[in-house]
Amino acid sequence: ENTKIIQTDANDWIEKNSQEYKNKFDVIYLDAYIADIFKIKYSEKKDQMKTLCSMLNTDGIFVTNHIIYSDDFQKEISEHTNYISNYFSEIYTNIISKYSEADNVVIKGVYPIL
Repeated sequence: ENTKIIQTDANDWIEKNSQEYKNKFDVIYLDAYIADIFKIKYSEKKDQMKTLCSMLNTDGIFVTNHIIYSDDFQKEISEHTNYISNYFSEIYTNIISKYSEADNVVIKGVYPIL
């Protein structure tokens, strides 16, 4: 009854709704899918990532899913977790599955740094 699922382009939605939903969400799940898209859209828009965090409550959780096509999987994971650690007190990673040419990893940030 208190669940709200929003399925849309994150960039546009965050820009339009950040003030209305400040400190409102328990969980934000960003399905970036391909890791390079996440790097392009969010590492170049640090203010937007900060805004995203401000929409979480103090115990909020940010979850993102990535498919990583890289020979150096650990380096890619490290880059993503280091980036996200700028915004959360705790970071967790889980490798979900290994494909023939890609890895699927879920990164979870807990307790946003506001």
